[in-house]
Amino acid sequence: MNLFFVHTPLQVLTAQNIVGQFKLKNNILVLSYTGERAAHYYKSFEILLIPALWDQTHKIGDLNNGIFNIKSHVHALSDFNKFNKKINSILTTNKISDIYFGDINHLSYVYLAEKNKDKRLHFFEEGVSHYCTIVKNKRFNSSASVSLKKFITDKFIYEPNGVKGFSKYLYPTHNCEFGFNIYKRYSIIKQNEGVYDVHIPFHLYKSEALNTIIENEKKLIGYNPLNYNVLYLSSTTSADFSNPAEDEMDMFKEMLKGANLAKLVVYLKYHPKDNNDKKKLITEYCTQNGIEYKELFMSVSLPIEIIYADLNFSLIAGYDSSSLFYASEMSNALVVSLLPCLILKYRLKKIKNTLIEDIWNDMNNTYMRLFNKPLAQIPA
Repeated sequence: MNLFFVHTPLQVLTAQNIVGQFKLKNNILVLSYTGERAAHYYKSFEILLIPALWDQTHKIGDLNNGIFNIKSHVHALSDFNKFNKKINSILTTNKISDIYFGDINHLSYVYLAEKNKDKRLHFFEEGVSHYCTIVKNKRFNSSASVSLKKFITDKFIYEPNGVKGFSKYLYPTHNCEFGFNIYKRYSIIKQNEGVYDVHIPFHLYKSEALNTIIENEKKLIGYNPLNYNVLYLSSTTSADFSNPAEDEMDMFKEMLKGANLAKLVVYLKYHPKDNNDKKKLITEYCTQNGIEYKELFMSVSLPIEIIYADLNFSLIAGYDSSSLFYASEMSNALVVSLLPCLILKYRLKKIKNTLIEDIWNDMNNTYMRLFNKPLAQIPA
């Protein structure tokens, strides 16, 4: 049997894409989320799921419960044990031959992969991290206290659960390759980094509920292809900005400089973790400046990729979201990142923010490797 692990709406779509295109039978789906703020994803999953593709579905709650370290909260060990009990129950009651993980760099999946090396291990699309085969870290610590933490975590937590040396991921002293073999890696964007790579073009398998939502959304926003249609993807990393609210508003304004307001329509796709204050700043600015705007998928969190084929945008702008990568693959729009403009703003004001620069460099280097060109940017 095939066992799929997903924790985001895009992963659900990609998992169903794999099942549908490769005509897989005997499929089990395990649903989770990361952090309590993402628990609403279960509502999204219900809309996206096509029951005919799945023999079983299971909900395991917060995926982060599969990670335990010394700094974990007081209930972490209990949550970790419950996590293991749920997964072990699925594995022991079904003859699992292949396991599919939606994110190659989530440590709970790395743990499960290390624990199930006897199975064929597959990985599929989820974000920029999907295109990495090593665990990348910006900070390393090899102090005596870290060595002690590694010993305790391995000896008393992970080794009793069948995984040796897992602390190297929790307390890294260097970038390390994964300790398991990748059988297949399915990518929406074609890449040939290893013999395991499989290109799987994005095909949207629509449930009846999803099809209804898409059609209603198109009617609601009144899409007109003759307009200058701009899709704005709000920042996934605004917490790392020096002044989150001000910085993002400045970049939003830069994006719209010189646009013909008579033809301009801005489509707003908020990140699921955006707060109402941030949304209000953007919409108030549009209203005050006579900019027509439409807010997408406000009633439920759905991946923007589902409408790339239906709506023809002139410009798609964001920051570090993998949705920019998929936009380059699936649409004919000019796709740009606003991060370089933000970095220039910091430099002009002599603000040091190396984290944002590191994010941009990693993202652009990956983009260049995949598309053989740099990711476009808004002129500052």
